[in-house]
Amino acid sequence: MISKTLTMIDLFCGSGGVTQGFKNAGFRVLAAIEIDPVVASSYRANHPEVRLYAKDIRWIDPKLILRQCRIQAGSLTVLSVCAPCQPFSTHNRSGILDNRTRLLLQTIRFAEAIQPEFVFVENVPGLLKGKNKQILDVLIRRLKNLGYKLTTPTTVDAADYGVPQHRERVILLGSKRRFVTMPETTHTSPTCAPQLGKLVWRTVQEAFDGLSLLEAGE
Repeated sequence: MISKTLTMIDLFCGSGGVTQGFKNAGFRVLAAIEIDPVVASSYRANHPEVRLYAKDIRWIDPKLILRQCRIQAGSLTVLSVCAPCQPFSTHNRSGILDNRTRLLLQTIRFAEAIQPEFVFVENVPGLLKGKNKQILDVLIRRLKNLGYKLTTPTTVDAADYGVPQHRERVILLGSKRRFVTMPETTHTSPTCAPQLGKLVWRTVQEAFDGLSLLEAGE
């Protein structure tokens, strides 16, 4: 059973887009981690009430976060994990081994210590290919060993959920108590929408409609 207060901790938080999404959905975001000092400063400006750890996640003790956020293991609703996507991206053709691929496995250490009810993992479709898939397989196996029931990693397009942009991402969901499923898509192409009874993909023009015009520099 989900606690009355929905809570989230945001690993690899960036400037706070995922945090904002969870806040819009009614969650209280307790803590976030971001190593890049410039990006972390943007996060602070966007979410000043969230406890931010602006350092390398590998040197952060998740039990310290529990103590400083005054929560117990097992009480957090969602652990959100959006590890750096550059090493998994198909646009990365350097051929050089990127040590950041293993940052995704920090999920295991935090999930074991914090014991969130749900784990949410998001990354680029390249995570499902080649050696990247081996990293994902380790994550899945270890999360299952911790007692999480996992969805099959699924590639979704944000446009199918009402975002005015085609943006494909791999989503993995885990739950301590029961199997969960991906939510049904709400939007589709203009040719398929009437037959499927769904909305047509939103356009940028529709999203910007009604916004005030800005002059250069504003």
